[in-house]
Amino acid sequence: MFYFYTDKKGVLSVENNTVRLRSKRIFADLTTASKKSHKRLLVIDTGAIPAAETDIRSAEESIREAMKGEVSADIVIPVRSIRNLSPYYPPDEVLAGGGLVTKMKKGTLRLLVIFRKEMWDLPKGKLDEGETIEHCARREVMEETGIQNLTVVQPLGFTVHGYIRNNRFMVKKTSWYHMRTTDTEFNPQEEEAIEIVRWMKWEKAESEITYTMYRHLLARTRPMVEAQSHP
Repeated sequence: MFYFYTDKKGVLSVENNTVRLRSKRIFADLTTASKKSHKRLLVIDTGAIPAAETDIRSAEESIREAMKGEVSADIVIPVRSIRNLSPYYPPDEVLAGGGLVTKMKKGTLRLLVIFRKEMWDLPKGKLDEGETIEHCARREVMEETGIQNLTVVQPLGFTVHGYIRNNRFMVKKTSWYHMRTTDTEFNPQEEEAIEIVRWMKWEKAESEITYTMYRHLLARTRPMVEAQSHP
C-alpha cells in the first residue's frame, strides 16, 4: 500500500536509516497530497516496512491511524520505504482497469490469463479520457484477449504499484472486476506483445502469475469470486 507525505523543507532528517514523519502531513491518496504539497511529495511503500524490526514494526498501523486523526506523534519508518527519495522523482498518478475473467469447469474455478514478455499476467490497461473505470476494465480485457461477449459481475477492489518513467515516479492504481464470458476462442493482442490467452486453474494461477502483487490479489479475492461462481 502507498501513502504520501509532504515535506515543507524538501529535506528529511535521517538517523540510523530511519526518518520521522509528522503524521498530519501523511495522506491516503495522491490527489489530496498533491493539493497539500509544499515542496516534495514522497511516496511511502508500507510493504517495505519490515514488521520484525521492533522500533518501526507499528509504523504501518500508525500511518493508518493517522489517516483517522488518531495519531499526533511523529511516525518512524525506514528510509528504504520511501520509493522516490534518492534521487527525488515527482509522483504522477496512472489509473487503470483490469478483469479476473472466470468460469467453472467440472467444479473447478478457472481464470483467464495472458502471456507476454515471458511472463504470465492478467488483462488490464490504462484509463482513456472520458470513460469510467469499469468501462476501461471491460474494454482493456476485450482488446487484450479478443473476447466479444463479456459481462462484468462485481468490483473486486484495486492494487497499487509504482515505477519510474521519464524522471517521474508513476503511481499506478488498477481497479479490478470479476467478469465472465461465453466465448471459447481468443485472439491475443499483438500490439501489446501478448502471445497466449488461455484458461488456467485458479490455484495454479496463484503460483504462475509473475507479479507478487497479482498473486496476492488472487488469494484475497478468491473467496468472493467462488461465492459468485457457484449456483
